[in-house]
Amino acid sequence: MFERVFTPLGITSDDLVWRDNAYREHEIDGIARREFGSGISANVDAMARLGYLYLRDGQWEDGQLLSRAFVEMARTTPRAIEGLEVLLPEMYGQASDHYGLLWWNNADATLSQVPRNTFWTWGLYESLIVVFPDLDIVVARAGESFADGSGPYSKLEPFFQPIVDAVVE
Repeated sequence: MFERVFTPLGITSDDLVWRDNAYREHEIDGIARREFGSGISANVDAMARLGYLYLRDGQWEDGQLLSRAFVEMARTTPRAIEGLEVLLPEMYGQASDHYGLLWWNNADATLSQVPRNTFWTWGLYESLIVVFPDLDIVVARAGESFADGSGPYSKLEPFFQPIVDAVVE
């Protein structure tokens, strides 16, 4: 990832590091392993650059760092998982209708005033990379968690909506 994607984006090991495994053994048969649950720690500049790469369909300067098809998979929900039962829907809503390839989306317009093609990463403490293709905007956010709302999207709407309103107005 560093050689093929992060370095061309100008992201260094000072900007982004994988956290140590938190839930699983560090090796399998002597081979180091990663777990997505351990996450990545990144500064907002690195987050914004990654978001911009996705906004531009994987294109960075004069190179195609990610295929357009890969980016499209990230911003859409596979039909095979739409409508799957969600454990604790009171906490997670209908998450299976909003999840692509490690990215969330608004394809079903749950956030009614936010463009349907908006998609985002969503990490610990509501760390977000939000891509608004219709608005040609990327927003990176890190910091404290949002106040709890009645569901997962009620937390996001007060953050997303002013951005959309500022551009639309």
